[in-house]
Amino acid sequence: MIAPRRLPSRSRFVYAALGIAAFVVFMGTIGRASFQPKTFEYDLVPFYCGGVVVAERHDPYLVEPLRTCEHAIGPVFRKGTQLVVPDPLPAYDQALFAVLSRLPYLALQVLWFVLELVVCGLTALLLVRLSGLSWLVVGSTLVVSDLYCSTILGQLAPFSLLGLVLAGWGLEKRRATAVTGGLMLALIEPHLGLPALLAVLVWGGRMRVAALVAAAVLGAVSLLALPLPTLVEYFARAIPAHALSEVNNEDQLSSAYLLHQLGVSESLAVLLAKFDYVVMLGLGVALAGRAARTFGPAMIPFGATAFVLLGGPFLHVTQIPAALPAALLVAGRARSRQAGGVAAVLAIPWVNFSTVLTILPVAAGAFYVAARRLWKIGAVRAAIVVSLAIIAEAAAALYVAFDPIQHIPNYGIVLPTDLAESTWKTIIDQQQHRHVLLATIAKIPTELALLALAAVIARAALLPKAEAAAA
Repeated sequence: MIAPRRLPSRSRFVYAALGIAAFVVFMGTIGRASFQPKTFEYDLVPFYCGGVVVAERHDPYLVEPLRTCEHAIGPVFRKGTQLVVPDPLPAYDQALFAVLSRLPYLALQVLWFVLELVVCGLTALLLVRLSGLSWLVVGSTLVVSDLYCSTILGQLAPFSLLGLVLAGWGLEKRRATAVTGGLMLALIEPHLGLPALLAVLVWGGRMRVAALVAAAVLGAVSLLALPLPTLVEYFARAIPAHALSEVNNEDQLSSAYLLHQLGVSESLAVLLAKFDYVVMLGLGVALAGRAARTFGPAMIPFGATAFVLLGGPFLHVTQIPAALPAALLVAGRARSRQAGGVAAVLAIPWVNFSTVLTILPVAAGAFYVAARRLWKIGAVRAAIVVSLAIIAEAAAALYVAFDPIQHIPNYGIVLPTDLAESTWKTIIDQQQHRHVLLATIAKIPTELALLALAAVIARAALLPKAEAAAA
């Protein structure tokens, strides 16, 4: 009996690559249908309108006049309904958009798009220099998770990520100006920037002054931007209401969402999630400084921020890339396969099915490069892993696409003086809570990767330096 002839390993790789290419081109063609140009930079609308409201000396956290502005310029804001998308940004962010609101909205859209491209490029540049990894490798982790996911929404996360990386670079180079500017930029997303700020205050040595300057400047801008009663309203009412409005959002990776799905009441789930955030914040700050003995000063802000991504009352997929600086730093400096695997998994926003589907070829290519270079798995095995992952992602996206929303939410009575979250909670409860099991399964790779990264940082913090580096 003649044994079947085995293809050479190079041929198997070529055929596997051709198979993946054919599949992703086919699925990418289908995925074009799920991209809605009218929703481009959807989240930029409430940010811009919040700036308009602040510039006119009104309250940006209430239904009116925020809703009037959104319905005037937002093509998908359901004119004729009572929907208003909240603008839950802190006062210093509101001040920024009050300045930007002097531009026509279309001009800001173009400017914001260009800025996000530049910001992601600068983030990649700094991470290449800090980690020692190649442009191709670093780019493969950022192109989908940070650049595409946030750009199509007009989100703030890329600016916060650049700030985090700039602060780490400033600590490495002992550049106080870079640390101050980086922390201020990181705090554009307060729950991501706060751990970095506190970690630098605890472990930063002479750079503590830079952190204090960052906090003082943002505090002063806040006091100038909004009257004191509105500042109190933001902390006492707007933030709790926003966390509560998102507790049923199946796209959330927060511990509040998880606790609520396990049967905990909404208010208690949010309360416990706040406690969880404080615990992770304390652990992250405590361990990051010790881990910096092994991985360098940049780990101080990187590690602290990575820990808070394990929970909290509010966490979206656009904010998950804040864990990548810590993962890439360890993968590059310690040649850690575990950290490399974390970065590879975090390179894809698995729970955003339709987002991945629209650029499936790019997502498949990015995941393949990250799996090969960072996770360090063989070519054929990487091709198989990528194929299975992309097939599952595409199947989930198509299932969601063929399950359209059938009704318009009933918003009830909404007063102009209500918090903007009043209508947002209604639409989340009725439209963003339909594929719970599918969304939960899709979050598992991301959550496991974050846990693995926390374990790497904790091990480096608790073991002697030589043993931690070897691990």
